[in-house]
Amino acid sequence: MYSRGHIGLSLIIISLLLKTLGVNPDSLTISTFVLLFSTFPDIDLKLGTAHRGLSHSIFFSVLIAFLFSLILYRLSGDQNLLFTSFTGSAIGMISHILGDLLTLMKFRPLWPLSKRTFSFGLFRSENRIVNEGLFLAGLLSIFLSLRSFLQPF
Repeated sequence: MYSRGHIGLSLIIISLLLKTLGVNPDSLTISTFVLLFSTFPDIDLKLGTAHRGLSHSIFFSVLIAFLFSLILYRLSGDQNLLFTSFTGSAIGMISHILGDLLTLMKFRPLWPLSKRTFSFGLFRSENRIVNEGLFLAGLLSIFLSLRSFLQPF
């Protein structure tokens, strides 16, 4: 899946979070980190390492989320930011992995617990209709979830 597809999927997840948690500072902070980290696992493309290797492991995602949130906590001293940044960044990266599981290319999302490869094989990563469709669906879902919040009193 390409970046716009991952962003769209994360927007759909964010809309569900906002509907569940309501629109408040914590849910907005979590949502921000979900969006920021939704494309992070593709850092392997920029680093020139094997695509869908280590960075596409749920274990790696949780580890990176923990380290990132710990750094933010050490810089800010804000325990709430520790929770919201960890939650949002982990959800963002895991949503990326879930999106890539829908594509044809198999990979090891459960590494190091399992070397088994997985793929639902529903479409090719570069499928423009799927990527743009998810992006538009994500925008629509955010609009619908925020509509009541944005309406004048």
